Amino acid sequence: MGERLQTLFFLTCLMVLSTMVDISAAFADSAVGKVTYIDGKVQVLRSDTPQPLALDAPLFSSDVVITDDSGRVKISMIEGSVVFVGRKSRLSIDEYVVEKGELTSGTFNMLWGKVRFAVTKLRAPGASFNVNTSTATLGVRGTVLTVTVPKPKKLPVNVPKTYKPPKLPTTVLLLQGVVVVKSVNGMQKVMKPGTVAEIDKSGLISVRKAKPAEMPPGAINMPDAPGAMPLKPAMPAGSIAPPSSFVPPPGGFVPPTDSFVPPTTNATPGVNNIY
Repeated sequence: MGERLQTLFFLTCLMVLSTMVDISAAFADSAVGKVTYIDGKVQVLRSDTPQPLALDAPLFSSDVVITDDSGRVKISMIEGSVVFVGRKSRLSIDEYVVEKGELTSGTFNMLWGKVRFAVTKLRAPGASFNVNTSTATLGVRGTVLTVTVPKPKKLPVNVPKTYKPPKLPTTVLLLQGVVVVKSVNGMQKVMKPGTVAEIDKSGLISVRKAKPAEMPPGAINMPDAPGAMPLKPAMPAGSIAPPSSFVPPPGGFVPPTDSFVPPTTNATPGVNNIY
């Protein structure tokens, strides 16, 4: 009798363990991206309590990524697009759907901060990639762009996941591809590479040529941190090649200097990049 009970207990444990493994695998498979570079304090909000993010951590639809004064993170999406989140930013991955290796629907909600998106070419019929702010919706088509939104002056002590900011101005710098800008008042503009769109609180859109200081030289990608596990499928080789200024030197990564990144003694002068 005792041996039968032990055998039954052993089999029950195996069934529970197998179920846990299956659930874990399914959870991992539902990830839409992962962290491939991280520096400083970066958190993810999945309920109302922020949790620290780490290298190789998976990210899922509905996650909110938060960086503080020192935080910055590179997110490699499952189909090859890349999202660079700069300091003092809050970005929500509202939806990200990939079918057969192709993005069919991607929606980000940028509450504030500075984020650069390097979006792979949309090939699936009806595919969309949109970035929403409080004053505009940016329709992206295989594009590299930087979006900047100021942080609200007044915020709750603990900002909930469902927080909606007031109307804030949006600035878009387009480096490659095409972006359709639609503002909250119904105005619409099509951006070309090398231009800047500025959307004010009322939804008025003005487009101008980017100033030389606003355009980063060369490509905009940043290599993954040493030891980071690659996300597959990887970004197509040669699509966005990292310039030499972004290759981590011995001893760590040297951030470039611009108005967004505080100058350091090791910074590379004259390079305007989100990092």
